[in-house]
Amino acid sequence: MKVKKADDFTVPSVSETDREKARRDKQAKKLEQAAIRKEEKAKRDIEKAELKEKNKIIRDEEKKRREEERAATIERNRIIEARRLEKRKKVYAAVIKRLKHGDYAFSYRNYGVIPRVEIEVKGDVTSVLSRLSSAGIKAVDVKKCDGKFRFKVQKKDLGKAIAFLDEMCYNYILGETYGLPRAAKYWLSRAGLVVGAATAAFAVYFSYSHIYAVHVSGNEKVSEDAVLCALRDAGIFVGADKRDIDTDKVVAIVNGLDGIADCDCSLIGTSLYVNVLESGETSQKESYSAYESAYDAVVTRVVIRSGTSKVKRGDAVKKGDILADGVVYSTAGEPLFSAECEGEIYGNVSIGYNVSVSPVEVVYKRTGKVYKKSAWTLFGKTFFKPRSPYASYESVCYTASYDVLLPLYVTTYEFYETKRVEVERTAEQAAYALAEAKREDFGFYDRDKLEMSYTAETSETGLINIHLFFGGEALISRGVKR
Repeated sequence: MKVKKADDFTVPSVSETDREKARRDKQAKKLEQAAIRKEEKAKRDIEKAELKEKNKIIRDEEKKRREEERAATIERNRIIEARRLEKRKKVYAAVIKRLKHGDYAFSYRNYGVIPRVEIEVKGDVTSVLSRLSSAGIKAVDVKKCDGKFRFKVQKKDLGKAIAFLDEMCYNYILGETYGLPRAAKYWLSRAGLVVGAATAAFAVYFSYSHIYAVHVSGNEKVSEDAVLCALRDAGIFVGADKRDIDTDKVVAIVNGLDGIADCDCSLIGTSLYVNVLESGETSQKESYSAYESAYDAVVTRVVIRSGTSKVKRGDAVKKGDILADGVVYSTAGEPLFSAECEGEIYGNVSIGYNVSVSPVEVVYKRTGKVYKKSAWTLFGKTFFKPRSPYASYESVCYTASYDVLLPLYVTTYEFYETKRVEVERTAEQAAYALAEAKREDFGFYDRDKLEMSYTAETSETGLINIHLFFGGEALISRGVKR
């Protein structure tokens, strides 16, 4: 046996012992942390399970509540539907009661084409029917009411039935006769209803396939009669077949009229709507052989469509000077003949205007009284068109269209009574109102280039003395005949 010597053993150092202790402490700490994590995981699992169970309970309760609400809603709808059904049954029962055969009904039941006579008897129904049956008389439609009963027998057996009733000493009353004559009479009496329904259906179809109103809008200078006359000459008029109406053709016809720049049309129901856009000038104006200046001015624009201009832009003209005429010249400059002159000439004008006006302005105000009434338009004809009951009034109207099966329009008119009222106005108000009125009278159309000023003062007599000054481009040409 080998014996180790003392020199063979080594004593561990202090550092190695500390490392071992630290390692063990670290291992113990890891185990402790693992235990803590495991415990926390178990706790989280428990909480998760509890939460899941709680959510399940909540979902079950919510589901139960929704099912109860659904059941309550179904039951409520069932009750409502049952009530509606009960009401419908009552209505149906009342209708059927009125429609079925009876004394107070208006329907029809004839019991075939074989002639039968109704008999009303007061007595024992069994004995009477048995006696008739034994004799080979067939009774049908037996009804009993208030100690009486009714039945019907063929007309050929009526004599036998009456003999048996007389023999039995029963009181009886002969009623109506049924059969082919009654059926024929019934249907003939209702032939008018059938013919009327067919006629009404045809009238509705025929009326909806034609136009019964032509509405023209947007026109101020061109008269509505001119548009309607042009359309009438082309075969487009009230009562024309809608299939013959070509909207493009209508647009072309209306655009061909003098004074119409553009138009659009639409066919709605049984009405043709034509909306026009008028041009600046129309051929309905008076023709002139020359134009003279209405003011002292400096020419700014010359627009001549026919004739010869005597001035050019920048020329200074005086009131009454000839601006253009219709004389046609030869190549040598010799006048040949005088024709129509057409155009516009503009110039810069300065105008002063003095006037005295009253400080009192007359206006018409509503009194609060209103009168409303409606008029009906059917097939282009207006019925019950109202008139204003007031001597002085303002009116407003609006139209409701019921053009579905029939060309029906209802126009409601509102008449508002007005009275004459004198209103005091200041000098500035009177001057501004007069300036606005005179601006158009003098031919100043461009507000952006217009210089306008005024002064106003009240005189000793109470009148307002106004001095207006206008400066700007205005229409200076004025037509004359030579």
